[in-house]
Amino acid sequence: MSMDAFFEQEQITIDKLNLIEISKDLNIPKETVRRKINYLQSHDIIARKGKIIYINNKALVIQKPTESINGIASVLANMSNYLAAEEWFGESVPKEKIVSFIHEHFTVCWEYFYRFQIPYLIRHRSYFGDVESWNVWGSIGLVQIRSLIQESENALEKPALKSHLDFYLAFLKHKAKRGINASSISDISSIPRATVIRKLKSLEKNKHITRNKKLEYSIGNSREHIKGIEKNYLTTQEQFSGYLTTMFNLMKHSKFNL
Repeated sequence: MSMDAFFEQEQITIDKLNLIEISKDLNIPKETVRRKINYLQSHDIIARKGKIIYINNKALVIQKPTESINGIASVLANMSNYLAAEEWFGESVPKEKIVSFIHEHFTVCWEYFYRFQIPYLIRHRSYFGDVESWNVWGSIGLVQIRSLIQESENALEKPALKSHLDFYLAFLKHKAKRGINASSISDISSIPRATVIRKLKSLEKNKHITRNKKLEYSIGNSREHIKGIEKNYLTTQEQFSGYLTTMFNLMKHSKFNL
């Protein structure tokens, strides 16, 4: 279905919802799944009749991913520019055509996006304990990456970074001259400062981050932490490559092609 046709529906019917499968797939307790479904029902986002669930129009409005499609299309367009240097790939695909393609074949494209995105979120939530802690860690990481790039550009002897993994590991091990404080993290992540402080304490306790005397935070560089993050990074690269392959095959070689 196209994006317009999909979001013009009043309801979407799910014949049977298996709480055990959702619990297993999302790696959260069954009772938590039940509580979340009750919450969605009480806010008129879904309706239940026996084992049948109806996703209401309100949910469709909330989930309409206009901005997300623009962001994804930008990434795909940039990747196609890089890949176009390879003879086997063919011509690059401009962002406008990608946006149009996703709108026209929305349900197919969005299924594959969710197949990448949901495991990605689960993987990081499982490692950090919750999504907010991961966002706080990521805000600190942005500052550390900028510091690494700036110091590398100014260095007389450039570091030997031959791959994205080399760069990623260098970022994790990099000791920035300045960190970032709780207020700035709150501004970047849009998470309340009190929540940020609570998450920072937990992240520091688990050696995911370190704190200096100025109450500025940097990414933790313990061997255990680096190995855990590296494992997630490599898994993400593999799955993202699969997502890119699927999308470009759909656009270039399937019955939906551009």
